[in-house]
Amino acid sequence: MYNRLKSRKGGRALSHLWRGPQPLTIEPYSLWHCRRFLSLYQSDPAAGGESFCFSEQAADRRFSRLEGDRTRRVFAICLRGQTVGELQLRELDLGAGCATLSAAIAREELRGRGIGAAAVELLLERAFLGMGLRAVFADALEGNLRSLAMLRKVGFEEMSRHDGSVYLRLSRQDYLLRLRDGSKNPPPAGDGWERARDSVDASAEAAIKR
Repeated sequence: MYNRLKSRKGGRALSHLWRGPQPLTIEPYSLWHCRRFLSLYQSDPAAGGESFCFSEQAADRRFSRLEGDRTRRVFAICLRGQTVGELQLRELDLGAGCATLSAAIAREELRGRGIGAAAVELLLERAFLGMGLRAVFADALEGNLRSLAMLRKVGFEEMSRHDGSVYLRLSRQDYLLRLRDGSKNPPPAGDGWERARDSVDASAEAAIKR
């Protein structure tokens, strides 16, 4: 499986993942997704990431922690069925109607190409229209300009800055207003994957082919 997703340094292109219908999905997280995500993961210094040495045992321990945390909902970002990212709604409080978003794309050549934004929009639809949340929060390091741009792109607004981090918020009301005003793409029609595919930056395919 790893060989099918090698980076350009490894030789084989990733373009096959982008062909055909419904290339982008978010799926409930499983041990299989966790192992695939971590086996591909490249740390992102802008996000404060540290180097990671993959092992199935470490992946299994991480999945057990995530699965046992009732304040999280975790989803895999998949391209053509291959796990390339991870989404979380953490600090989830259904009573208060809020959660904190986190997102990660596994490989550097797929970052900053619109894939994360498209997946987050799918998750926001689920959070606001499916789970009935009233607000979703997010945070990123001040120097992580790529993540901050993505969060603002999907509607998050800055609340404050503290200790080198930026804290943002998107309310259900603002989400619905943006849908009404057409200032963002509407939520996915039907099963949602067609809009997600179309929202991904066209340059993603070029990045995957490299």
